[in-house]
Amino acid sequence: MPLTQNNLHTLDTLRNTLKSDNERQLSYALDILSTTQAPDLLPSVFPLLTHKSSDLRLRSLKVLQNMPESVEAADIVDLLQDSDQEVRIEAMRLLCAVNSDTISALKSYLTDPDLRIQSAAIVCISEVGNPEAEALVRAEV
Repeated sequence: MPLTQNNLHTLDTLRNTLKSDNERQLSYALDILSTTQAPDLLPSVFPLLTHKSSDLRLRSLKVLQNMPESVEAADIVDLLQDSDQEVRIEAMRLLCAVNSDTISALKSYLTDPDLRIQSAAIVCISEVGNPEAEALVRAEV
């Protein structure tokens, strides 16, 4: 459900909250955003992808999942190296959503020297349920 101009106060409140240092407030704002579409707030979400809290990085990725058309692969590819497994997997899911050639992207991730990236790609493939993607696993791993 998109937030509209009728919700200007809500948008302003969320925008201000996303600038907060309080992790609980940030978490609450991201939870609200994960159930709606508010493209105007994306510039406030992107900086949270590098937040020290892995929970907030994960929640930020889930917000972006609602609007993959507003995300570029370059915005999230570094999160494939994240120390948190859930963040890496969610980043891979989002990369699959934003990439027009998901199969080629997954193939490159399956052959990545970093086993953590390979693992995230396998999880993504298992969720996609695409026979072509599943064949990649058998061929590459």
